[in-house]
Amino acid sequence: MGARDAVIVIRVWIVVAVVSVAATLPPRPARARGALAAAARDSIAGRPSLTDSVIVLPEVRVDRERLAPSPRAIAPTTFVTQLTTRESGRALVSLGETLAQAAGVRVLQYGGLGAFSTVSVRGAPASQTALLVDGEPLESAAHSLVSLSDVPAAAIERIEVYRGLSPLAFGMPAPAGAVNLVTLPASRALDARVARGSFGTWEGWVRGGATRGEFAVSVNAGYQGSRGDFKFFDDNGTPYNRADDSTTTRINNRFDATHAIGSVTWSPRPALRVRAREDWFRDAQGVPGLGAIQARTARHTLERSVSRLEIDRDADHAWPELHAHGSMRRERARFRDLAGELGLGRWQTDDRFAGERAGLELGWPRLWPGVSVRGSADAADDRARPTNAADAYADPPASRRDARGAALAMELSAPRDRATLYAARRWDRVRDRLLGLGTAGLLRRVQVTRETNVRQLGARVSVMRGLDLRANWTDAVRVPDFSELFGDVGNVYGNLLLRPEHTRTWDAGTALLRALGPGNLRAEWAHFRTDARDLIEFLPAGPGVKPANLDHARIQGDELEVTAGPFLGFTGSAAYTRQSAIDASPYGPWRGKRIPALPATQLEARLEWARHTLGGYAELSYLGPNDLDRYNTMHVSGRALGGAGVTWALGEVVRVTFEGRNLGDVRATDVAGFPLPGRTLSVAFESRFRAHP
Repeated sequence: MGARDAVIVIRVWIVVAVVSVAATLPPRPARARGALAAAARDSIAGRPSLTDSVIVLPEVRVDRERLAPSPRAIAPTTFVTQLTTRESGRALVSLGETLAQAAGVRVLQYGGLGAFSTVSVRGAPASQTALLVDGEPLESAAHSLVSLSDVPAAAIERIEVYRGLSPLAFGMPAPAGAVNLVTLPASRALDARVARGSFGTWEGWVRGGATRGEFAVSVNAGYQGSRGDFKFFDDNGTPYNRADDSTTTRINNRFDATHAIGSVTWSPRPALRVRAREDWFRDAQGVPGLGAIQARTARHTLERSVSRLEIDRDADHAWPELHAHGSMRRERARFRDLAGELGLGRWQTDDRFAGERAGLELGWPRLWPGVSVRGSADAADDRARPTNAADAYADPPASRRDARGAALAMELSAPRDRATLYAARRWDRVRDRLLGLGTAGLLRRVQVTRETNVRQLGARVSVMRGLDLRANWTDAVRVPDFSELFGDVGNVYGNLLLRPEHTRTWDAGTALLRALGPGNLRAEWAHFRTDARDLIEFLPAGPGVKPANLDHARIQGDELEVTAGPFLGFTGSAAYTRQSAIDASPYGPWRGKRIPALPATQLEARLEWARHTLGGYAELSYLGPNDLDRYNTMHVSGRALGGAGVTWALGEVVRVTFEGRNLGDVRATDVAGFPLPGRTLSVAFESRFRAHP
């Protein structure tokens, strides 16, 4: 029996064992169905950041197969924004453009759709923001920085952005917050969608499901890809010499991303659910590099499989809420640049990652009147083995990281939910056994054990009906990952002397919800400040970059979100961020300088409408000027991009969407040398065939 057969046998054994244990649990009263339905309704929230608001969406489908907890339940005082990728007028799913609609969020793109892109919250490095899919972290011991291109965009329905406090339910909290990507729910109907866009872009997905007695099955499969051969302004790497400037076509920029998600849910009792799920994702893309010197053959491929088993049991009298989960992850990443076109030497890597996670969470939502308590414990074992067939050295053995953690959270609530106090603490013990290549290919060994202690405090007070005051404070830690310690894919040089990052963050603000005629007015404002020690930044080092600890950084600012409507079918929304990010190191030539890639102002404004069979949107995105280096000598000018889309429903079965992005054809860049596409046009067709009730 090979390794693959062994993995299959283990998965089947785990399913059988857990199902057998779950079957022995005592029955629950039928009245729990009401609580489950309420939780499901609360989990399908939309654009506004007030998570307990009533929102009108084009279509809401609640299923028994996935009952995601509401953001208000797992983060009662945190500032949270919820976004939907399936808004009227959207033809192609772009996670970056959707995330940019949230205040305090910065998306950094190294190209167009499918290119490497990162997301950061409140000015923190992208590695300090947790990225999850349905609550399963995509970060690992090998990579704490995950690209949005490594996510099955065609499978995502909505996004939850937690700013400041990262929910302990997601495991070891990230210092800046968390972005949870929620996949499309199961459907008893057969849904299909296909979209076509500029530069040879295609997107399509199909999903369906069925129920039989106590069992429910769902399947979701899709594809997104593009040639990416857009034209861009090329300064030939000489920004001060306009004589050699020209318009060039992006080459070797094709990507193809495919996903398949399947799940089986068993509900033997109203309050008990057992679910087995398999997520598979593959992305293959060219790596064109800088616009001035494009690589023709460099290529990167990622394949990831996550098997997950969950058991959920609702609270009843003395029985606590129970959530148990276990997952098995396998990942394979290959990078090839045999011609050295990227200027980083010859590379032919085949890196493999394996990890297992398990956790148990117990909650007493009404331990005493006004008191709720939640506790959890989890464990994770990660292994990473990098290889490079193009160098002259033997590949090192696998590096390992074992992590054990526990958390305890308490919530005190005043009568009629007039006030809430939240306090939580998490303890983690991380043990590294690292093996890597040093100078001249010599094997280097590092064994280190770190213990972290994360504290969270939050408060929410209802001043009057519809108006809340909120405040939060957290002290968090992030441990360096393998790629920062040993390097990665040819452009990151390792640094074994890195220290863990320490951040202290607080915020305070208000949230307003008022009825105005047939619609609502929702507004949320927050002031935030982060003080970071030993912040890890990537500094230029030859043809690549090398991580180093920045002694001290101070980031503060304000964020505002406003949504009003619908009025006569129109809904308006805006998200504004103003922030200051300063290097507060006690020494060095960059002391007092602005931290790169963080603009002082951001604005996202959007107007939506829905009238009978027509719907659509118009939006404006403004990004202020920002710096590209720590010395503040290289700058990127501010930019304003506009887009619009319209959706036409042809009966109850077919919908057609037309969309245009960057209608002004602005030639912009987020990172020096990596151009973004100009005007992009797309059309999508969506159909739904309902199953018999």
